[in-house]
Amino acid sequence: MGITTEPPMRLKYTIPEEVGINSTDLLAIDKIVEDAIRAQAMPGCQVLIAKDGKVIWERGYGFHTYSQAEPVQNGDLYDLASITKIAGSMLGLMNMYETKAIGLYDPLKRYLPGLDTTDKGNLVLRDILIHEAGLKAWIGFYEETLTEPTRSQTYHSQPDDQYCVKVADNMYMNRDYDAKIWQAIAASGLPNKGDYKYSDLGFYYFKKLSKKCPKTHERLPRRAILPSAWTCHYGI
Repeated sequence: MGITTEPPMRLKYTIPEEVGINSTDLLAIDKIVEDAIRAQAMPGCQVLIAKDGKVIWERGYGFHTYSQAEPVQNGDLYDLASITKIAGSMLGLMNMYETKAIGLYDPLKRYLPGLDTTDKGNLVLRDILIHEAGLKAWIGFYEETLTEPTRSQTYHSQPDDQYCVKVADNMYMNRDYDAKIWQAIAASGLPNKGDYKYSDLGFYYFKKLSKKCPKTHERLPRRAILPSAWTCHYGI
């Protein structure tokens, strides 16, 4: 477990023109962020742009929370989470959209016909992407596996044909547990229909959707899109 690290690289701060970018073009960032804060899509954020080892933009906007108790500062530290949604699923979806393999206003059941008997079949891809499809925020699938006898039925310390999904070192999950995950999602209802509610669940369906278009990720040379350091050290 863990990540591979390399000697630290010190970034240089400079003007955008030094890396071939017009400073005026970056001013649109201010308006985009300010509009998002005004619409309460987020209480604040920090934007940093670096190219060729040179930082050309670094600004903090708004506050850490909607209570506006603590303004965003350039020196703030953040917990990076949900990276695979952006670096994995979204790249695949963007490619499928650009190649017309999917439509943003299509229902899930068009691509996953097995959902036509559930309340998830009519969910529109765009609504899932903007978190207005009504899905629950998340489901703690792992919680029931923390106690016996479910724990020993779900995990083994050594892999075999049945326990072949690696969770961590010396922990392999029963391949059949995948079915329980899908059953739980199907039975989770749509408690937030029409309202904004951040949800992880739609990305489970996006994984299935991408498998329906197997050439999608073949057309995405990951090392041409992401630096090799990302794909190697962070397992993307």
